[in-house]
Amino acid sequence: MQNDILQEIIPLPLPHERSIQLESELKKIISEQMTNDEILIINRCLFQTTKQKQIVLFGYNRKVIDIKKQISNIIETNILITYTLNSISAYEMQSIMETHSNELTNIERKYAKLGVCLRLRLNEFSAPRHLKDEIESSIQKLLFQSTSKTTTMLESIPLFTPIAEKDEQYLKSIAQHNRCYLKTELKHNYQSYPVPKATISNKQTSKSIIEQSEHFCSSTDVFKKLIIANGSIELRTGDIALQKVDTIIISTMFNGLKDGVIERLGEIEYEKTFSQIDGTMYTETNGGKLYCKRILFSNWLPNSLINNDNALRLSIQTFVSKSIEYTVKEKDTQSIAFVVPDSCTNESILVEEMINEVKRQLEVNKLQLKISFVCLPEQQTLHEQFSDIITRTNQDDISLYLEWPTTIIQIALIGSTMERVTRCKQQLNKYLSQCISTVKIIHSNDIFQSWDQQTINSFYKYCKDRCVLPKLDETKTEIELIGPATSILEAKKKFHIFSELMKEKLYSISTVERSSSAIHYSTRSKDKINMKMIKLYNIVINYSQNDLRKCKRLINRLTEEGFSVGTYSEITEEKHNLYSQMDKSDCIILCISENYYRNLQCIDAAKYAFQTDKKVFLVKIQNNPLLGWDNNLFEGKLFFHSFGSDNYFDLEYGRLLVELLRYTKPGFLSLLQRRSSCIQQDIDEFRRRQIGEQQSLIENQTVRTSSTSKLLEIMKSQNRIIDTTREERHSNIHLKTTVYKRKFIS
Repeated sequence: MQNDILQEIIPLPLPHERSIQLESELKKIISEQMTNDEILIINRCLFQTTKQKQIVLFGYNRKVIDIKKQISNIIETNILITYTLNSISAYEMQSIMETHSNELTNIERKYAKLGVCLRLRLNEFSAPRHLKDEIESSIQKLLFQSTSKTTTMLESIPLFTPIAEKDEQYLKSIAQHNRCYLKTELKHNYQSYPVPKATISNKQTSKSIIEQSEHFCSSTDVFKKLIIANGSIELRTGDIALQKVDTIIISTMFNGLKDGVIERLGEIEYEKTFSQIDGTMYTETNGGKLYCKRILFSNWLPNSLINNDNALRLSIQTFVSKSIEYTVKEKDTQSIAFVVPDSCTNESILVEEMINEVKRQLEVNKLQLKISFVCLPEQQTLHEQFSDIITRTNQDDISLYLEWPTTIIQIALIGSTMERVTRCKQQLNKYLSQCISTVKIIHSNDIFQSWDQQTINSFYKYCKDRCVLPKLDETKTEIELIGPATSILEAKKKFHIFSELMKEKLYSISTVERSSSAIHYSTRSKDKINMKMIKLYNIVINYSQNDLRKCKRLINRLTEEGFSVGTYSEITEEKHNLYSQMDKSDCIILCISENYYRNLQCIDAAKYAFQTDKKVFLVKIQNNPLLGWDNNLFEGKLFFHSFGSDNYFDLEYGRLLVELLRYTKPGFLSLLQRRSSCIQQDIDEFRRRQIGEQQSLIENQTVRTSSTSKLLEIMKSQNRIIDTTREERHSNIHLKTTVYKRKFIS
């Protein structure tokens, strides 16, 4: 009896291999045998964490074998197997998914109970063994249909590369929305545009403009170019591995740059080694994955010769000349780039000799070669030394250039019907036509005639940050702004603001220079009287104490601009002091907010400001509508904004600055204060002379007649000083009127 009893354990497939059909048939066979006394079937979970199951059969030998065979057949027929679609390329698969998404969904629905799952992005699908050929055939049919679909080609205009990379993704979403497939290919191009040269200099440039100019000049896409004979020298900042030249030359570096370049270039196809008598070696390799064609490595190390300047100079000259000699052996070489070494303690000699030797090679050998010196971002001091020497060479042959990378998007559009393709193409063309706009600004004279170089650089940085290319024509009377429509609008506003600022500042400089002689003349008087020193402000700013943090940005910018700024809140200063300074200032700024409006002292100060004859500017420091505010006080007034992003604040500040310069000029008060200081010094000198005279009179009491006449002379001198002071005051009023009031010449 015991020999007829048998136990069998059948492991079931993993959860992702079990279909609804498999589970259903297993449950059916188990339920059918539940009332059979010849066999016991247990369906249990082996590992709870993996949900792996097994079926245990216990019963008579013949029955167990029969049920085991049935269960094994069910598993064999319905288990899900993953198959790879090796015969279909990724491009073809993408086309199927884009143009036949509905058909693919229908296939999965049709075989849902059998567990069919299409994972075409992974180039695979899961299905029972008996459905493999049927599923593959269905996919192949869809592929044939997609390749016979309507296909059209189109391409974009040249776009600024960051814009093109962003637009590429949006174009694909348009195609997907129209149930079409879109394949793109990017064609890159690089072109450089000269930055205009200023014809004037301006000593009153604000700190923010100077900082923006410096950031622009240190950008990796901005470089200086010096024309030498048939070739040129360029000074750049950036990554040597990203330079788009024929050959890059790398000497021994201590910052790991050489190893980093070798790692990035990928597979080295060949090596050529050249040796010098002094032990210097040059190894040439292919450019690999980098933009260059070749790389020339050298073990040259200038640091070993720092104790001998003459030897160092000779070593630098030899390294540069031999590097160029090896490079130009390749007839197709038109450009090379040197990494500036980081191991030379005498950097001034290094910079001077590298530039001089490159110049000599270009001039003597008449090379049509572009040679770049590339400094790393951390080599700022070296970059400045290179820039100084290049600038001293020849100002006329040096220009600043902006490198502008553009990309053309080439598009292959595939759709299931001509109607879909046509509709999608129209939407793509409409979007591409809106990516780039152009606006021309025309002047009768040189557009940048009144601009200084730092302001020009600042404007170009402003445009570059907004993906706008400013192109100046050869006549310099027309500038074209190319870029996104919204960014062009901002750049155009910025251009007009800068133009107005430059005109106002130029007028300010000429006026102050003409008036300085009058100040000098008026301080020549030999005798002065006591004049009380007073603090003078160009601008008085009134605000609520609770808004001090919000006002700081505006106050700092005005101070950096060179204005003398007096700041007053309702707490920090007495009312009469504020009113007194308003009377003495040229302009008044009221920083308007809810806190300001709700404070009675602030409202009183605003009312007093409007009663003076000073120009009052209203600046909103929070983005709230002026609802419920005193209409009689603020209605119809022009508001400037001092809130929002830095870009928005920058535009608003420019508008405010243009208006301020119509009524006051930075730097003028320093002249008045120097004049007051001179007067005070003369007063002190007069007092010392007067005390000395009085002591002398006391000691000489015997000569009363002489003393009396001496006192009369001093009194006459005092009267003359009083008359002179009246003239001084009249001169001050005349001078202030001359400088502050703009002359309009029709």
